[in-house]
Amino acid sequence: MNELTRQQIARQDYVDNSIFQLVNSLVPDEYRRPLYTDGSFDAVDYTPVIEWDIEWISELREHIENTLKWKLGISRPASGTETPEEDAAETAFEMAFYPFTYNEQRTTNNEQSV
Repeated sequence: MNELTRQQIARQDYVDNSIFQLVNSLVPDEYRRPLYTDGSFDAVDYTPVIEWDIEWISELREHIENTLKWKLGISRPASGTETPEEDAAETAFEMAFYPFTYNEQRTTNNEQSV
């Protein structure tokens, strides 16, 4: 697989945008910057406090993905004895959660991209 489909790209966008929105929604109001949409103090909208940064979003995405795999019983701590079926199940979940091409390098916290 060398290219993602539109549906897979849409899934990636959905996951990244959801993480971004969640993080910003957790910021307490007193730390937000108000944006007055109509010039009055009554119609306040808040701009994102945390700016878009795909690096921290991808770090959170990896943690969320790993937590979901663990909670759903798809993954367990690496022991080096995973069966091909276990590897296939984990890869299937990863592709469903956040599709990727095999040309992309996926790293874990213990690995570095080369």
